Amino acid sequence: MGSEYLTIGFQSRDVGSSTSVQTVKVAANASDPVAETIIEALRDAAPTDVKPATESVLSPAAASPAADERLWGVARQIHDSVLTEYGRYELDPALFLRYPGVTDVTRGPVMDFQIALAEAQALRTDAYPGDPALAGRYRAAADTLRRAWVRCEADGKSAALDDLPAAARADLTTAGKLLAHAEGTTHGAEKAAYLRRVQDTVARLTDRGVLHPPLQVLAAIEAAARRALEP
Repeated sequence: MGSEYLTIGFQSRDVGSSTSVQTVKVAANASDPVAETIIEALRDAAPTDVKPATESVLSPAAASPAADERLWGVARQIHDSVLTEYGRYELDPALFLRYPGVTDVTRGPVMDFQIALAEAQALRTDAYPGDPALAGRYRAAADTLRRAWVRCEADGKSAALDDLPAAARADLTTAGKLLAHAEGTTHGAEKAAYLRRVQDTVARLTDRGVLHPPLQVLAAIEAAARRALEP
């Protein structure tokens, strides 16, 4: 006869914590006196002041409308700073070739960052919304975005090329050198030839599913190759 399972959830009780609930399933037969005692003890010990996991996390309200607007402005600055930092990896081929994991959407930290980015973008307004609750949600989203970006960048830079197959690591290392040669020469045809080789390497590894480059970095390489051939 199969066992029933007791699902136990754990979550940080720190104020403002947005940590997801971690669950553990334990086989338990409710008719077993020992299991029944344990279940009752857990129910009695369970906190009653925990907010539901689906409840939105809000940033603490400011002391005054003026202060709230200033904090909203700080959140926008944080948001802009993250966009600028992330944009470097989307637009700079050299950074992409060294740290492809920072923008690889198949990696967990990158997916978390993209989700946080979408949330912050959805809550962002051109001017202070005039609604303290909405402003608080945006501040919380901007803070979550910043934390997600720190983890995303740290994960990608720590991995560098180490998570790739040996042949792919060698190809990207060579591509990085070719890109450096392209940036160092003043001869248009030579520069374009180097860049085309970089482009071919990235395309080949992308087709194999080894790389997942952002479209912006591909466009940047293409644009540089075209400019090199302009009179």
